[in-house]
Amino acid sequence: MHRSTQPPELIDARLPPRVGHNARLERLTDLIDWTPIEDLVADLHAAPVGRPSYPPLLMVKVLLLQPSYQASDPAMEEAL
Repeated sequence: MHRSTQPPELIDARLPPRVGHNARLERLTDLIDWTPIEDLVADLHAAPVGRPSYPPLLMVKVLLLQPSYQASDPAMEEAL
């Protein structure tokens, strides 16, 4: 089972517009066709026990961005 990466709607309604948005990351998302990468990692599944995992494509994106932000694994997890 994978974690849901969608924030609860109640919180969204209470936040000012553009909170949680990152123009740099949004541009990157628009520039890269993620479909081939998503197809490669789509068959990865979470372990049957333990906490739910993050979706595989999200983890690929994190691994690509982590060096740019010089962030540790715990820092990236907190950012997620």
